[in-house]
Amino acid sequence: EQSEQYEVIYGDVAAPLARWVVEVTKLELTASVVSNLQAGLMNGGFYVRQQGTYAVSTPTYIGQI
Repeated sequence: EQSEQYEVIYGDVAAPLARWVVEVTKLELTASVVSNLQAGLMNGGFYVRQQGTYAVSTPTYIGQI
């Protein structure tokens, strides 16, 4: 790949409550952001997928808050 990016999704993959694009395999969330996510969708799941030059990978479930 020419570049490495990851899309991290919270909630439904098709209609996420929140979405981040990062260039490293790490995402840090503040306590305030976590609180807002829980208020919007209690026990929501996180998914990650790699964004390549020509395609996006299938989302992988990585856990809950």
